[in-house]
Amino acid sequence: MLRQSLALFAVGVAAFVGILAALNAADEKTNGKDVFLKYKCDNCHSVSSAGIEGKNKKMVAPDLLDVTARHEAEWIPRFIRKEEGAGHVRCDKVPKERDGKPHMLKFAGTKEEEDALLAWFAEQRTKEEEEEKK
Repeated sequence: MLRQSLALFAVGVAAFVGILAALNAADEKTNGKDVFLKYKCDNCHSVSSAGIEGKNKKMVAPDLLDVTARHEAEWIPRFIRKEEGAGHVRCDKVPKERDGKPHMLKFAGTKEEEDALLAWFAEQRTKEEEEEKK
């Protein structure tokens, strides 16, 4: 009888721990800023609205503030993943020597991470761009 009670208790504890882990995983959404930092996008890019400054001073990549206002939402993931046919859109925020060229590195994150990154980029807007969105 004691053995059965202990076994039932152990099964109950294991189920409880599993439920807690599942609930915790569901509550933790992928954060775009964390993705940006995880994949070291800040080695080249700044996001001034988030207080992130690009680390590599020799490689001057554009500040990604308002990036979703400057480029179509569908184009950005194709560009960062270096997909065939993405096209290389010119941008006045890009140094002349890089303008119109493909992204330097291929984004290696998951689709969930990409979606979180793009959603976070959409939040990084100047006041002027925020007003235009309304």
